[in-house]
Amino acid sequence: MLRDRVRAATVISKAERPVSAVVVDLNPVLRGWGAYFRNGNSRRTEKQ
Repeated sequence: MLRDRVRAATVISKAERPVSAVVVDLNPVLRGWGAYFRNGNSRRTEKQ
């Protein structure tokens, strides 16, 4: 689950890691999640 992966990457025990390292870990996770859900709301549902 996305929330679990974000928590694992930002856990307090890893607080000494630089922000750039956290970003490197999170980018693929967030990009994958965004790509998966990108098409879900891409068109209008109202009839014209």
